[in-house]
Amino acid sequence: LARLAWEVSRGPIYQFVPGDEFRFMLSAARSADLIDQTVILDLEDGVPGDKDVAREVMMRLVPLFSGEPVSQEDVEYIWQHARGISRQPPADRTREEREQFDARFEQTAEGVRLKEEFRFPPGLRIVVRFNGLDTPEGTRDRLVVLGRNGHLIDGVCVPKDANANELAKEVGIL
Repeated sequence: LARLAWEVSRGPIYQFVPGDEFRFMLSAARSADLIDQTVILDLEDGVPGDKDVAREVMMRLVPLFSGEPVSQEDVEYIWQHARGISRQPPADRTREEREQFDARFEQTAEGVRLKEEFRFPPGLRIVVRFNGLDTPEGTRDRLVVLGRNGHLIDGVCVPKDANANELAKEVGIL
């Protein structure tokens, strides 16, 4: 990863998606409009709750939506913590909701994969908007996201209130 969002965006940025929002990522993946476009997975103000949990959810969703296998434990973590699976808290979700959720996955020799029709389309560029470098969340965002899924991320988008000094620091990190 060595690019910022404006360097990978050859076309319009189709949409911002909260990094922990399963339903919105699923919607983006099924949109033909996203072929050869850019989607920004937002960890900044798109995540209203616990930023640490949202980051962990995103770390499991990005490989899934990119077609990589994850563990069954990762799928369970998504079921328990991702927003947008149901309007109900995990303890109150129905058997039918669980069956609908599970029907999107397939077991392979490598692990659990999202079925092809639910994955991000080929050519979709994934950009992540991190929290600011001056926040504890921002440092963890970069360490965790780039450390674990950097090979799947096409670029980063600096926080909306970043100044020139923060931008220079961001470039230095990349």
